[in-house]
Amino acid sequence: MVVGFAALALAAGPSWAGGQYAGDNGSLAAQRAGAFTARADDPTALYYNPAALFRIGDHRQVFLGVNLVSFDQSFQRDGSYRHDTNGDDPTYAGDPYPTVHNDGPVQPVPFVAAAFTTGKLALAIGVFAPHGYGTRNYPDSVRTVSGAQAPAPQRYDIISQQGVIALPSAGFAYPIKDGVTVGARASYGFAHLQTRRFAQGLANRAELSDRDTDATIDVSDNKIITWGAGIHVHTSPGWELGASYSAPIEIHARGTADVELGDLLRNIMPGQETQIVPVPDAMAQCAPGGAVGAIKTCLDMALPQTAQAGLRWITRDGGGRELGDLEIDVRWENWSAVDKIVAVMDGQNSTVAQPVNPSDVRHGFEDVYSARLGGSRVFGDQRQYMASFGLGYESAAAPTSWTRLDVDTAPRFSASGGLSVDVGSFRVDAGVAIVDPADRHVYDTPVDQTNATARVQPDVPVPLQPADAQPYHPFNAGSYATRYLIASFGLTATW
Repeated sequence: MVVGFAALALAAGPSWAGGQYAGDNGSLAAQRAGAFTARADDPTALYYNPAALFRIGDHRQVFLGVNLVSFDQSFQRDGSYRHDTNGDDPTYAGDPYPTVHNDGPVQPVPFVAAAFTTGKLALAIGVFAPHGYGTRNYPDSVRTVSGAQAPAPQRYDIISQQGVIALPSAGFAYPIKDGVTVGARASYGFAHLQTRRFAQGLANRAELSDRDTDATIDVSDNKIITWGAGIHVHTSPGWELGASYSAPIEIHARGTADVELGDLLRNIMPGQETQIVPVPDAMAQCAPGGAVGAIKTCLDMALPQTAQAGLRWITRDGGGRELGDLEIDVRWENWSAVDKIVAVMDGQNSTVAQPVNPSDVRHGFEDVYSARLGGSRVFGDQRQYMASFGLGYESAAAPTSWTRLDVDTAPRFSASGGLSVDVGSFRVDAGVAIVDPADRHVYDTPVDQTNATARVQPDVPVPLQPADAQPYHPFNAGSYATRYLIASFGLTATW
């Protein structure tokens, strides 16, 4: 009679690009807080604005760069471990929830690209990733103030996740008239995601571990297709304008899931161990086959379309050489269109052969709007140095009530800076950025508990119940603190 309880094991809202992006690609662009849509004058224009590739002039350029992202996140859940209504209290019942911390490692985000001009055409190839911090590494159990070992308070949100997207790309720029260039980029990439979290097999208001499921999924998509386009206008020596658009990144990942059932679920039938086993091949929605511990699984999601525009003011010396610039960019990220994540597991309960139900995961995403101000100043005679700075603000990717750990959705302020040095035909960049999301406190919000569609914060799903009759059980009330520190390094060779 216990069926479908592993479905929410697939409620793995992947955030390897985040619920929103964190920081900016490249090295010089990262120093300028991403205010680079009009300035883009190295091969990273392939990402920021392919139309600006023509700015490299009659040269060939190769860019090698990496940004190192350090992510600090903590969560203090409100309240304490609940008592069991049946009186079967664990030793930690009544203890306050302890603070939990992410201890994921520093994450590198590389960018490699090359560009050159031939006649009236500028061409580029490269590989990059959406900039962010997708790794999460939280405990699955904690020690409480009484010394008891207890299930981690954030386990229904996330235990761990690791993921990567790489987008090998090619782009071009072409001048359609004096001072006006258009460009486009095509990308064919891949994604790989691993994630683990706990779920409830039976309605479990006391959050007892023997009624939980522990699930890990491993899925990949090797056929991601996306594109971008841009325009660059430079009709005056002192002003430039750039605008670009990037299409959504649709991911249809396929792989397997390993589900471990809590003691009560595993031994629900006396003398018979219950497992999640593959469905018959004729019933499979993801792929035939599979095995216990490797149930065929598929996950469909997308990263949003984005659009940005930048206006740049330039100062020059008497010979026309750039001495400095100031650019302001605005950006739109269409997160509201990609809030739905659909996960399917081709598994069934071994005792009564009822299939696991699909899982729709919501994060309450809303569109993100940002403004970025960046600038650079050249100084030095024999050797040219350039100092850069940037400031930025991004709106929230979700209302406060939807805050959770597997994505970072708080509004953000950022500050960045760095130094570039020309050494012969090479430019060496080094910089640092601080991204400081607003700390948040989430409260349990009263709602119509009989209407599952009226929820305004995430619930612990119970897949034994129909989608329109899920019990109200939010898990995200508490205090959130998040910080990013990003070090950027780049080497650009020109000849």
